[in-house]
Amino acid sequence: MITPLDVAEWMLAEVMREGTLDEHSIVADIASEFGKEYVVENEAGYSVIRPDVLAEFRQISEDTVVWMQGEKAWRKRNIGDEPGRRQD
Repeated sequence: MITPLDVAEWMLAEVMREGTLDEHSIVADIASEFGKEYVVENEAGYSVIRPDVLAEFRQISEDTVVWMQGEKAWRKRNIGDEPGRRQD
């Protein structure tokens, strides 16, 4: 049985391998790799990663990954990054 943590660990491995992880692209990859039950439709009608998967991802990647709001993507944390998850 696949869990939200399994999906989150896969996401972390992808960002470590690729350097970045585009939110739009990874939604389709998650649906393809793990099943459509790990993505949901938001209020605007777009498919997004299920909140429990994101919570697991946030927990396991807190010190290693940052969110680039403008690019809608995660990337590896750099030495010069500001504290916190979001970077501009």
